[in-house]
Amino acid sequence: MGRKLLTIRYLGVNYHGWQVQDNANTVQAEICRALEKLFCQKINATGCSRTDAKVHALKYCLHFDCEKNIPDKNIVKALNTFLPNDIRAVDCTDADFDFHARYSCKSKTYIYKIYEGIEDPFLYGRALNYSKKLDIEKMQKFADGLLGTHDFKGFSNANELKDTVRTVSECKVYKSNSKTVIIKISANGFLYNMVRVIVGTLIEVSEGKIDLNLYDEIFKTKNRNLAGFTAIPDGLYLYDVKY
Repeated sequence: MGRKLLTIRYLGVNYHGWQVQDNANTVQAEICRALEKLFCQKINATGCSRTDAKVHALKYCLHFDCEKNIPDKNIVKALNTFLPNDIRAVDCTDADFDFHARYSCKSKTYIYKIYEGIEDPFLYGRALNYSKKLDIEKMQKFADGLLGTHDFKGFSNANELKDTVRTVSECKVYKSNSKTVIIKISANGFLYNMVRVIVGTLIEVSEGKIDLNLYDEIFKTKNRNLAGFTAIPDGLYLYDVKY
């Protein structure tokens, strides 16, 4: 019996997130089906994050335990013959038995894509469409205030968690081309909808609906109503995972 660390990429348009559900198809369900076909045994895949429905991943890590001794490069190649085209295995390596894809993670990075102007049909389900021009300078000033260790309860839709303190090491707003705005956030962990609420807040900062210095009051009061709307999942991508 050995433990493997598998890295995958997927387009989340057709899936109800990562975690297996009774009445909807998920990325985890597809991975487990492919692993079962390859190893001829039921295998549980444990992921690094519970991504929501329609959220994408440029790098997603998971671990699983298996009995057969198959070379790692062959595992990747074989899995891709069993997986749908919108999910791809990228890399597979040995892992220690005390390794856990979720709890061993040191930090994660998400990016969020916003497309300015007339909606591009080729980006349907892959970005948030925004008809006006965003004020990136204002958004970045607010984003700078999110850096460091704070209680992010006011920037999430999580009600049940006791520990809502997280450390954000990076929060950048920039253009990747003339029409696409990227919001990139790295942290040691994320609360439920935290990135999407931050994105909605930054958009409302750009629109002048939220004051540039309101982040401090949101941290102190933990009042979700002071932050912005929850942006749609379509533009959200898990970008990097570090162990």
